[in-house]
Amino acid sequence: MQAFFRGFQVRKQYKKIVWSVGVLEKAIIRWRLRRKGFRGLQVAPSNDNEEDEKKENIAEESFFQASRKQAEERVERSVVRVQAMFRSKRAQEEYRKMKLEHNQASLEYEELLNPATHMER
Repeated sequence: MQAFFRGFQVRKQYKKIVWSVGVLEKAIIRWRLRRKGFRGLQVAPSNDNEEDEKKENIAEESFFQASRKQAEERVERSVVRVQAMFRSKRAQEEYRKMKLEHNQASLEYEELLNPATHMER
């Protein structure tokens, strides 16, 4: 009796999963292909859809190219900023000071973690 009930529960869950996958699939197909979608239904492609897909692909490519161009510009600005800091004496001194403070803090942290090893020295 328990096995029958467990089988019923599993089938009930399976039906829920299949239903939700079907709904999700329809939503994705409608959004992506701009048409109604049903599982297993093959729609003959028309010329309008192919033209729309080509236009969409061109739009996606132009978007990616614009994004890449913006990213390259940001990298170039960052490189120029770092180069300017490298040439500046004040920036070099600040970097040295910051590096020394970091080294000192890391040594103090190591002493806190391992007090026995530093006492022997």
